Amino acid sequence: MPDITMCNGNDCPLKENCYRYKAKPSEFRQSYFIHPPYDKQKNECHSFWDMDLYFKIKKENNNHE
Repeated sequence: MPDITMCNGNDCPLKENCYRYKAKPSEFRQSYFIHPPYDKQKNECHSFWDMDLYFKIKKENNNHE
């Protein structure tokens, strides 16, 4: 279970590359944003979590243990 606030990705063009959208939610308890944090006017998301960067950092951290 990801211990993060997840996003349902409504109307977000970044969702396919965002960990907050793509992570597997907990079956029993998972928090979600009430309103997706994507800002259409600025074309950005202040809570975007890049999947490639997330897994790169996770892999590097596992190699140092």
